[in-house]
Amino acid sequence: MKMTGDGRFAWLLVFGVAYLLTLALAGWTIADGPLVDDNPLLFSAQANTPQKWGLLLAPHADLYWRPVAKLTLVPAALVAGYATWPHRLTALLLHALVTTLLWVLARRLYDLRSAYWTAAVFLLHPIHAGTIYWISARYDLVAAAFATAAVVAALPAAAGATRARNRWAAAIFTLLACLSKEIAFITPGLIAVTVWLQSDGARREKAALAWRQTAGSLIAVALVLLARLALLHRLGGPEPLSHPEPTTILGNLLISIPLALFAPINWEAVTAGSAWSIGLGWLALGITALVLFAARRRERRLWLGPLWIAIAALPLAGFIFLGRSLNAGYMLYLPSAGLALWLGPLLAWPDERSKKPRRLARRLLQFALCLYCVAGLTLNLQAYHRAERLLGQITGLVRNYAAQNPARNILVEDLPQEVAGLPLFYDHFDQFFLPDPESAERRFLLVGPRFYRTEGAALPWSDPAWIADTAVIRWQGNRQGMTAVSPQDLTAPTREKWRRRGDRPNGSLALAIGPEPPAGLTRTPAGLEWRRGPVSLPLLAAGADHVAARIDVGDTGEVVLTFAIEKLDRRAAPELRFEWTDQDDEPHAVLLPVNADGRPHTYRLALAADPRWARTLFAHGLVLHLPWRAGRLRF
Repeated sequence: MKMTGDGRFAWLLVFGVAYLLTLALAGWTIADGPLVDDNPLLFSAQANTPQKWGLLLAPHADLYWRPVAKLTLVPAALVAGYATWPHRLTALLLHALVTTLLWVLARRLYDLRSAYWTAAVFLLHPIHAGTIYWISARYDLVAAAFATAAVVAALPAAAGATRARNRWAAAIFTLLACLSKEIAFITPGLIAVTVWLQSDGARREKAALAWRQTAGSLIAVALVLLARLALLHRLGGPEPLSHPEPTTILGNLLISIPLALFAPINWEAVTAGSAWSIGLGWLALGITALVLFAARRRERRLWLGPLWIAIAALPLAGFIFLGRSLNAGYMLYLPSAGLALWLGPLLAWPDERSKKPRRLARRLLQFALCLYCVAGLTLNLQAYHRAERLLGQITGLVRNYAAQNPARNILVEDLPQEVAGLPLFYDHFDQFFLPDPESAERRFLLVGPRFYRTEGAALPWSDPAWIADTAVIRWQGNRQGMTAVSPQDLTAPTREKWRRRGDRPNGSLALAIGPEPPAGLTRTPAGLEWRRGPVSLPLLAAGADHVAARIDVGDTGEVVLTFAIEKLDRRAAPELRFEWTDQDDEPHAVLLPVNADGRPHTYRLALAADPRWARTLFAHGLVLHLPWRAGRLRF
């Protein structure tokens, strides 16, 4: 395949059309407010004090170091303050830029028609809804832009042609990409495989050319890794996800990530009939694409797309929560470029090279793919819009309550964890709304499954002054969507329970396992073992009737558990979930971090530190949820 097409500045036309098209499809969401995690980033992006510049340039929580991507937020933040629309507008510009770079790459590798289809598939892929909507996904946009630019710069304009200037440009782009997000560490791999597949000649010559074009990028990655070791004292990244099991990596690479790329529809946002029709239609699309690929499998360059997907997905393969969740969309932004580089040439192959049935299959694939992408992108954007609307309602209700209640500390219970199929992960209330004069001197706390592992355990719940200055409310809205009502005020009963438990010394409640372990668990001399999880383990009061489901915690201040656990895989973060129901049969849960080193550890749950526990004189059916696929536990 030869590069065809005239026009030295054709990429400007591609960029303009890409931007205007995404603006037409996503422009109605630009005026939306911030989503989860956006507020802290917007707050640090103001950069109007030395402290703010430190937030932008310094590592975050000794886990991440992404100064370049953060700095791209500063111009809009300085001009428009906390407004979100400039950041969403620039996100569309960045998405159009990455699309244009892929067009340039596909044009060099294939032909002009393939380049246009590659750009179209990437531009409209439904999985990109989160990337262009969620402001905090800026890291992936910027990293993907620089990584793709590095590949384009390193790719010789013609086979065998190399220029030192191009190699230096590729190294600089790689450096900027690695300072935007950690996924860019695989950029040398993308350069090497692209140069190798484009080059003709003997294997040794291709290897030498790939090495010359990749060497500068490897040096850039090494420099960033050394800098991270100096600043973070380690490479960084969430600790539980730093050492995933090989089975987890293979499972995500072969199943979860392809499913997310090939079926990124938000099923909760469509009716059951629509979901089935879209699902069956996409299955037909996949089969047709595989047939077309099989017919051209001997074309070496067609393998670039699958290899690009695999290489770009490697840093993400240890994350269990990828799957088809909408929150995975921003993570798979760079791997989705490989899908576009694979489908683009298949969609655009010259008709004269194929037989009539293949031409018909290709036409059907082109039409169905365009229809699917536009519909899927719109549905997924609607899910993010609904989530933003709900969070806006919540913050409005909490503001109204705070305006009428003088308490300095306000605890908000049981906010929805999912809206329209979109998981909402939040720990702090500043993820909901930005600092303002009304809330600057007040503290808002979110009471949910993650509450105990963050602020909950450290609350001074036995301090009478703190109790008197704390209000507790419960969210009463529709947990699936948009209906919101005034929160339920639970301040009086919670304060009373806090006072009662604060007057008594902390006690301990011994819990035990019933005589018959649940299905999936096997009793061993040392405890329990399971290899098919996750499993749920009911805990009973020691000495109580094993048939009874009630565990009387009385007025004790805490539950004490001593056990050892050894995880056989790393498919989840090292935490357990306790679930119980209170006297009103309201289900609650709390996440408890654990040490999975096989040695006994004592864990204490201060009941009064969580207002939901504090109001509960006993728990019905206390259950320990073990999230791992396999593990061992010893009490």
